[in-house]
Amino acid sequence: MLDASVPNPWHFHQYVDVERLADLLDYVRAAPFWLARLPRVTDTLDTLEKITPVTSDDLRTHGCPGTDTMLTRAPTACFVFASGGTRGRPKLTYRDFDDFKHYGRYFDGLKIGPGDVVANLFSAGIWGGFTAHNIGLSQRRCTIVPLGSASLAPQAIEETITIMKLAKVNALAGSPSAIIPAGQRLSTDVAIGVTKVYCTGELITAAVETSILRQFSHAILRSTYATSEAGGIGVQCATLEGARYHPLPDVLIEILDGQGHQISDNTPGLITVTKLTKRTLPIIRYQPGDEGRWDTGGCPEHPDIPVFRILGRSDQMIACGSALVALSSFGLALQHALGDVAPHTIVAEQIDGLDRIRCEVEHVAAPASLIKSFQTELYRREPELARLVNAERCWPISLATVAPGTLQRSLISGKVREFIDLRRGDRT
Repeated sequence: MLDASVPNPWHFHQYVDVERLADLLDYVRAAPFWLARLPRVTDTLDTLEKITPVTSDDLRTHGCPGTDTMLTRAPTACFVFASGGTRGRPKLTYRDFDDFKHYGRYFDGLKIGPGDVVANLFSAGIWGGFTAHNIGLSQRRCTIVPLGSASLAPQAIEETITIMKLAKVNALAGSPSAIIPAGQRLSTDVAIGVTKVYCTGELITAAVETSILRQFSHAILRSTYATSEAGGIGVQCATLEGARYHPLPDVLIEILDGQGHQISDNTPGLITVTKLTKRTLPIIRYQPGDEGRWDTGGCPEHPDIPVFRILGRSDQMIACGSALVALSSFGLALQHALGDVAPHTIVAEQIDGLDRIRCEVEHVAAPASLIKSFQTELYRREPELARLVNAERCWPISLATVAPGTLQRSLISGKVREFIDLRRGDRT
């Protein structure tokens, strides 16, 4: 059981209602997957703790048409969204209409309200994000300008600037991969008028935060932690910044170690999510693939509400020789070297019987010092990779620059493809 001396979401009635959790666990037994997965014990929290965590592969295998043993009912009163395309493994996810009732909380930290005019820059191809944020913004009674990220394309930017000026936009909502190009392409007078920036969909690292606030120097930045499958998970108040979040009211957060045991101090582990409101495709002990930890420093504005911190991705590893390298390590090493963020793709291939991995980044030509800084930081994060390179059991990791806009992108979302594995026949 959880250590009651450490703040955790279900110790607070506004977040945790054991009866609601019990209702959810009883309800999902109608689905064959959950009937087999749930243990037969009487204590509700004990039942939850004994459930084997659910992964994206479980959702892909058991939650889609034809293999829908996770679904508790025929889809109705819900949205159906696709996700996972940037990793080359798309799947469907069902989001009940009731799941959106807390989405106005996304914007608590920015105090979005009737006096704000917000440009929604989420890709219209990522309908989960675009739709959810329009719903959440509508709950704040602000004015919404649903432009989508396509409005930032070079051929559309002049018209977008005109629309933003006419509408008197003062706030932006989008993923960092949309907000950062917006700062680069919008006219100075429009950028100066932006006083609030909201992001989600990507980890808010120090480099991401610096890049956004450099371009929108008069703005406050806040974000949420959300996934396509679960929807909103964590939000920020006016005090929390970076990758620190409060759980939403309908969310139970656990942080588990490698053996599936709950962590109650600030030791890193796997973020594990249960949504009390989802019914069609329940989210119970779902692991999105992110590492996190409890932030025992808490929040001075809301001291009775727990705080957790997202540390990065943990679910995609790249094989290089005998080493397994976290995909996120490449992006973090690149941010360290650039002091900024830039679109990039990791490409794996095999040459002369040895694995070779290169990072392709949309950036100006890379001097030798930048390449060295990237390699040094990557090898620091991945010592086993460094050992294999030194032993000449794989090729040194390389960095190549390409022209802006040339990396492979999803036709639906517009996001850059994260990883291309030529060894398994992926196309560049």
